[in-house]
Amino acid sequence: MTMLIDKIRKMSRRLRILWGLGILIVVIVLATMINSFIFESDRTSGWITYSKKNSDIISDNAYAIDFDSSGRAWISTLKGVSVFDGESWENYSSNNSGLLDGWVRELVVDSHGMVWIGLGSGVNTFDGEHWTAYSASDSPLPKGQYMWAIAIDPSGRAWIGTSADGLRIYDGTNWNILREDNSGLANDYINAIAFDQTGRAWIGTNEGISVFDGQTWIYYHPGNSGISGKVIKDIVFDLQGKAWIGTRGHGVSVFDGVEWKNYTRDNPGGFQGDTVESIAIDSEGRALILSGNDLRVFDSEVWITYNSHNSGLANNGNRNVEIDPEGRIWITSSEGVSVATLDNTGLSQSNQEVEITQKESIYFVWRYLLKPGLSALAFLLGITWVIILIKGSITGKDIVLGFISGIAPIFVLLIFTYPFMGWLDGAPIGLFISLPLIVIGIILGLIVGIIISKRKIKVRRTIFIATACGGIIPVVCILLMFNL
Repeated sequence: MTMLIDKIRKMSRRLRILWGLGILIVVIVLATMINSFIFESDRTSGWITYSKKNSDIISDNAYAIDFDSSGRAWISTLKGVSVFDGESWENYSSNNSGLLDGWVRELVVDSHGMVWIGLGSGVNTFDGEHWTAYSASDSPLPKGQYMWAIAIDPSGRAWIGTSADGLRIYDGTNWNILREDNSGLANDYINAIAFDQTGRAWIGTNEGISVFDGQTWIYYHPGNSGISGKVIKDIVFDLQGKAWIGTRGHGVSVFDGVEWKNYTRDNPGGFQGDTVESIAIDSEGRALILSGNDLRVFDSEVWITYNSHNSGLANNGNRNVEIDPEGRIWITSSEGVSVATLDNTGLSQSNQEVEITQKESIYFVWRYLLKPGLSALAFLLGITWVIILIKGSITGKDIVLGFISGIAPIFVLLIFTYPFMGWLDGAPIGLFISLPLIVIGIILGLIVGIIISKRKIKVRRTIFIATACGGIIPVVCILLMFNL
């Protein structure tokens, strides 16, 4: 090392600066690549996302998904329907099948294996061999309306919800039309349809829920019940028969027939979403709720959140969550279809929970401070080399001083963010407080450096090392935390 430093001292100042910058760039690139590799492999372990990059799916823009009796996944997309049996893909488009058009928004497989497909121009059915089309020209389906929701009732009738013209019920021969003006339907904008254990139809609209038992209508909305919002996005029933209702902008409402319970952003430490796109209930009774770019899992006691920062979940346009016969979770998005397995500890054994609460602070320290800190130490090494090369002189005490000054801000980050862990919605350090943290880190680095070295502020080298090392770790932690 001494010989190396002697050679460095003999270099011109300009050459030392160039060498220093070159080494710093190499260290930064290597540290980032290593951390990204570790983070990515840990983050996506147990997940797979099918897209056009790695599969034969017809389009990355996926919407609805359902499964037939053999376990095949039927996926509706912007360009048609893709069927996946675990090994090979089969695609149906308006060019090679009887599909009325390519943009498929809704898809349901009934108990007889018939696939019901909702489009903008009508409805298709497919029995595996023959296609049947229903449009405004040959059925009571409305023209120029999207078929947002399709559900099959216990007697095998298809209930088809339109984007602005109420319901159509088809029993294979006859059609029945239900609108706001001729029934107890709350609104003609139908977003969701589900059937409870008694066979009653629950119809989610833009103005609440209408429940119909074949004779009597019941209407639930925020004005006459405990439901949290009026625009209904999804309805499912759990193992106890309770209705889980996803709303637009008001979280989730759960109704057991007597009492309502709401999970909204206003509940500290609980559900931290707003608009709910889709809900599924697994065989253990856990609720899987798709909200924004997050998948939130609730086992009646603990909320766990998964997103692109801590899992292989897509980061854009997540739309629908379903569970296949083997218990695997399928999530459609504008980036393809993500698949994972939910076990008793979380979403795949290698993934951890990221919903930050006080009892999860140990995980917080590892994932968001210590792990990025390992890469930050590599940056620290690069900074030290730059100082050596530019100034041509540095002592071992300076290196130790810089190391301690750089470690100290990590503990400041933990102490500073601990009170906010419950409301930062999965982001331990929000971007809005990152600048103050950087300033705190730099100041603390200076203070610790000066105290340990027992030197005065006029010693510029010590101050520079303390400032650089004290400031670089919070910066790197924040960048790596958000996977930038």
